[in-house]
Amino acid sequence: ANERDMNCMISWTKPKLAPPPPPEPQLSDTQKEEITGIFKSYDKDQDGLVTVEEFYDGLSLSGVSQPELLDLFHIYDKDSTSSLTLDEFFDMMKSAYFGKGI
Repeated sequence: ANERDMNCMISWTKPKLAPPPPPEPQLSDTQKEEITGIFKSYDKDQDGLVTVEEFYDGLSLSGVSQPELLDLFHIYDKDSTSSLTLDEFFDMMKSAYFGKGI
């Protein structure tokens, strides 16, 4: 076999690498401002955290059932403190904005 044939045969044995994942979508400055405003409107006692009660109160008119809201809350309450930090709230809203489902 010539060198070209050898290189061709060697290429058959090399594992195919998966393409890199697409970059994580980023929120625009406008979206960040909107999300921060929503967070502050839910944070009734202005302690920098949205409790499960504040979350439910904020979304109670959305038509989503209480069990569904509680499930959603606990998915994004990553540190299990029964409150959402602004970062956790951003994670939840990024899922909503970019179609990953909440």
